[in-house]
Amino acid sequence: MHKTLVTLAAAAVSSAAIAGSIVVPPAYAGTAGNGGLNTVFRNAGAPRTYMMLTDSTLLGLAPGDVITGMNFRLWNGATVSFPSVSATWADYEIWLGPSVDPTGMSTTFASNWAGTPTQVRDGALTIGAGNYTSGANPNAWGTAKIDFHTPYTYTGGDLGVYITHPGSDLATENAFADALTTTASGHGTTYNALSGTGFAVATGGRTSFTIHQFNFDPVPEPATLLALGAGLAALAARRRK
Repeated sequence: MHKTLVTLAAAAVSSAAIAGSIVVPPAYAGTAGNGGLNTVFRNAGAPRTYMMLTDSTLLGLAPGDVITGMNFRLWNGATVSFPSVSATWADYEIWLGPSVDPTGMSTTFASNWAGTPTQVRDGALTIGAGNYTSGANPNAWGTAKIDFHTPYTYTGGDLGVYITHPGSDLATENAFADALTTTASGHGTTYNALSGTGFAVATGGRTSFTIHQFNFDPVPEPATLLALGAGLAALAARRRK
């Protein structure tokens, strides 16, 4: 009996920890965007600051879901994999937090937060050779995702993603990520993006929105929590006998 209860409790914990992934915007999970943007992959001497705002209706997340990382894919115009050799960005910073409505995006990065953002990644980022492949429609997500050093707990509402980096150690090689240009349906209303030249610059201009994938751990379902609680309570009672 004791072994059975332990097994049930372990199963409940395992169920609560099943990770998932979502594509933003979700309509492009299996469809390529209408353009490309190289901001997130820029090379040496090309520092960039970038921000994406997404309306809550496009996120597919529940309050309490924990975002653990993100990923990109190459645009349909790519003909070779990226990078050709291992590439390192000396300081690849990512921040997540509540944002203003995409329709009200400001050209000042800091003005687009609706609450205090969380720095989820800091320090060097290395991407192995051929991590992003070409030749599919849409192309595959990177073999290795960009893991967050500090997971972000989604609290509901619109979400902002802020990325800044100094450029990689590749002299000239960069790549275009799959993106939605400013003429794409929904751009400026349910999603928006801002890019600036330089590391952690204050302002930028409206630009294409990079299609991305979030990896997350979902908030446990109430039924799962009840099963877990019942299993642990029974286990405790069994041990007292």
